[in-house]
Amino acid sequence: MLSTNEEFTKRFELVSFPAVHEIPDAMVPELHRAVADAAVVVPQRVQEDYRGGIGLGTETLARIAGSATVVRWPSVYWAGYFPDLFYLRNAEGAAGGRWSI
Repeated sequence: MLSTNEEFTKRFELVSFPAVHEIPDAMVPELHRAVADAAVVVPQRVQEDYRGGIGLGTETLARIAGSATVVRWPSVYWAGYFPDLFYLRNAEGAAGGRWSI
């Protein structure tokens, strides 16, 4: 959406990366360099230990961003498409991981 806004594209170059579940491990240093050089960072909300803690966590990227503006938002879903969407959580309260039924 940002790339369609003329005022935005006059002021900023939009640099995007694959979603965290698709980004190759070898691309993480490139992501870190881009975040360190950015004026504005809009990271996907990601836990710090995701994929073994390889540097994709939201807080890690915010630290790398330094003085850049970091735009964050809560995880929200519009129930119109998936009215029965919910997270399964284990006994520790984490989504994902090993399950016993």
